[in-house]
Amino acid sequence: MGRMHKCLGMVFKTTKEAITIDQKAYLQELLKDAIMEGRGSVPTPMVTIPTPIDKDESPLLNEEEATQYRSIVGGLLCSAVCTRPDLMYTVSKLGSRILKRCVNDKTILKRTL
Repeated sequence: MGRMHKCLGMVFKTTKEAITIDQKAYLQELLKDAIMEGRGSVPTPMVTIPTPIDKDESPLLNEEEATQYRSIVGGLLCSAVCTRPDLMYTVSKLGSRILKRCVNDKTILKRTL
């Protein structure tokens, strides 16, 4: 069978010194699906927000936006578990809002991407 090179969106590279795991292509596909490809980046996935995420009263997302929100949060959760533990806190907070996702949640999601 040989060495594994790609599995579940992860690319494995093996050298004599180390084995590295890369999800760059997976995350780029996630950005493309979220229509965020080519946008600028920020150094932190979540900033201090004036209203705690669990007390947010901004308008709810429509069904199409809600479907996209769930899809992106699921993709980020996979990435956070596999190769990006630095995103876990933010993604878990966004995931806790799956049933009552609102406009401010989408803003935080975009910043995370």
